Order: sequence, then C-alpha cells, then structure tokens
Amino acid sequence: MYFVYDYKVKDCAPEDELMTYHQAIHTIIIEETLKAGGSIGHHHGIGKYRADWTLEEHTSAYYMLEGLKKQFDPNGIMNYGTIFPVPGYPR
Repeated sequence: MYFVYDYKVKDCAPEDELMTYHQAIHTIIIEETLKAGGSIGHHHGIGKYRADWTLEEHTSAYYMLEGLKKQFDPNGIMNYGTIFPVPGYPR
C-alpha cells in the first residue's frame, strides 16, 4: 500500500511547518511501518528522508549495501546522503 498524508496548519511559516509538523509525522509513520514489518521504500527509492532508517529496515543486508557502496563509490560522492545517512547533513 502506498499513501500520501495531508494536513493543514494555521498561521505557520512553511519552514516551521516542515521542521515542527512534517518531520514529526513522517517519523511516526516510518517507525510504525517498520514495527508492522512494512517497507519504507518509496517508488523513487530510499532517498535522503528515509536514510536514517536504512539499517533498521534492511538489517543484515545493510552491510552488503554498504560494501557495494564502498566498491562502486570509494570516495562517497555519488548520491551523497541517500540510502546511507550522513551525520549533520540536512534532509
């Protein structure tokens, strides 16, 4: 199942909405999906917004992904911050 959620926040600047509401709702949905055994993969891939949960979703396969990344992108420059989280990198 794939879904999109919609909500309205009154008197809130877009950047405040993103950090205060969207991130919190997004986190709840991802964590509940993983608890229920679902996948957080999107039809565009994992992406930057889901990178913090890549290890939790893929568990033992994560290390294979990590090894492939090191082999094909030893300098870590391709799709920086996608699939593999980068501490402090904005999402």
